[in-house]
Amino acid sequence: MRIGLQTWGSEGDIRPFAALAGGLSAAGHEVTLAVTSVENKDYTALGKSMNFKIRHIGSLAFDQSMCLRIGRQVISERNALRQLKIVLNTLFDSLVEEIFAAAQRLCAENDMVIGHSLVYPLGIAAEKAQCPYVTVTLPVDSIPTKYRTPLGLPDLGTFMNALWWKLGGMVMNSLLKTPVNSMRKKEGLLPIKNIMGEVTESRLLNLIAISPSICQPQPDWGSHHHICGFFTIPDEGIPWQFPDDLKHFLHSGPPPVYVTFGSMWLLDPAPEQTIRMAVDAVRLAGCRAIIQFNNRIELAGSIEPADSTDHPGILEHPGDEILHGEKLRGNDKSYSDNNPYGSDKPYGISEHPDIYWISQAPHQYVFPHCTAIVHHGGAGTTQSATLHGCPSVVVEYLLDQASWGINLKRLGIAPRLLHRRSLTSTKLARQLRTVLDSPLMFEKARRLGKTMRGEDGVKHAVKLIENCYASYCGSYEERATFRDRTCGVYVSRKV
Repeated sequence: MRIGLQTWGSEGDIRPFAALAGGLSAAGHEVTLAVTSVENKDYTALGKSMNFKIRHIGSLAFDQSMCLRIGRQVISERNALRQLKIVLNTLFDSLVEEIFAAAQRLCAENDMVIGHSLVYPLGIAAEKAQCPYVTVTLPVDSIPTKYRTPLGLPDLGTFMNALWWKLGGMVMNSLLKTPVNSMRKKEGLLPIKNIMGEVTESRLLNLIAISPSICQPQPDWGSHHHICGFFTIPDEGIPWQFPDDLKHFLHSGPPPVYVTFGSMWLLDPAPEQTIRMAVDAVRLAGCRAIIQFNNRIELAGSIEPADSTDHPGILEHPGDEILHGEKLRGNDKSYSDNNPYGSDKPYGISEHPDIYWISQAPHQYVFPHCTAIVHHGGAGTTQSATLHGCPSVVVEYLLDQASWGINLKRLGIAPRLLHRRSLTSTKLARQLRTVLDSPLMFEKARRLGKTMRGEDGVKHAVKLIENCYASYCGSYEERATFRDRTCGVYVSRKV
């Protein structure tokens, strides 16, 4: 079968599709993946290593000042759907025509297409071409149900939960309904009434790329929703060698925490401050750390301890801070200029013997050697940390990430969620110590990780896709007549 996939977004939106593309290719299908990276990353090598065609669609021309401006707008906005509007306006709308042209090409060339739930041009192109269309859902708690609330809102019972989702649907309509229906009108298609349900999910098949250990099916979901499990890229898809100095760092002391905010470095309104807070928090908590940062960010000179009047909680004298009735377990080691660990440290940060700096590392190689993961609550990083049995400390940037932090706390493998807009080194250190001092949290994370490693989200998804195509389009070997249930049209396609 010829299958086209399309996604847009950060690495967390692209890697699951690469994993699925690789799984489909390994099952004998001819696969093309069209990606629009908001970070302008090149995934050619990944496609080559996993034997699928890769197409890069569009690129964003932005500089650091633009990123900082967008980041300030996003972080200061406390409404998740308005945050989404800012992100779409700045990172999606300018590319929508290129994305749509790529979607049309995929539909013309393939027997089935599979798309990110937000990439509405693919759904429109598929309907126009009468091509079977499948969606992939990545965010947790994003499918309406009266049994759960969206975005971590208070659970006030099934009646109020349904109202929460109705309100969310109205806001989604206000954000996306006009551009979606405008594109549909140009293609001669009837307008849709609701974004949620009609655009964000295919009624043919919606694959939920989340571990069933984290996300459970709800009684009021349609039969087209299927929880598959985490879509992971196998090690052979990302060949990587440990740097010698990283090996030495890992062997020279207790397991470190890993600090990464992933693609959020692109939108961080104050990356220098965030790095400084991470360093101070690690020192306050008395632990070792690997800190990953985006080495494309040019930091504005040397980073000095922040003025406490500007950034409350970034301490001028961190050793004096008292948490839980005792002094934080700082290691009393001063910053050193002859530390051998990590050549990728950002400019202006003094070296420290208990911190290793790295610009990029595949999670599946490094996380098993770490004791806990500090991250932004992205779908990929959250599930990768859990897969490898690591508790998390979640610092959300975008409000949809809060749902991941809330779910991890519910599972007992993370402390209370932190927010980037109010983050301080003291708060981060406190949550780190909460994790490091909790044997029960480590045990729960270990057990959950073991369960997740027994799942195979990609294999499950591949089987669902094949069954879906067989049911709706006939066998792969002969001409197939299928009924597209969304459009209600009978079509004959050559396979």
